[in-house]
Amino acid sequence: MMSYLTKTVQDKFRREDIFQMTMHDAYREGEMVALRKNILELAALRNLTLSAESKERVLACEDIDQLQAWFRVIATAEGGALEL
Repeated sequence: MMSYLTKTVQDKFRREDIFQMTMHDAYREGEMVALRKNILELAALRNLTLSAESKERVLACEDIDQLQAWFRVIATAEGGALEL
């Protein structure tokens, strides 16, 4: 039989775990939003032309590694039209 104290402690840790997961997810989502914005803004500042499909791909992307890779592509591209 589980004591009240044990259950209370377990519930507290469970709530803290959920809070930490939620904060982590929120941080990652914020990071992805910023990367998407920075990719499109940097492309515009560097006079790079992205197709509508590329812009849609960037805005829909949920993979932070892919977004970081695209940011590096934009940062080092020579110029002109670019397909992501």
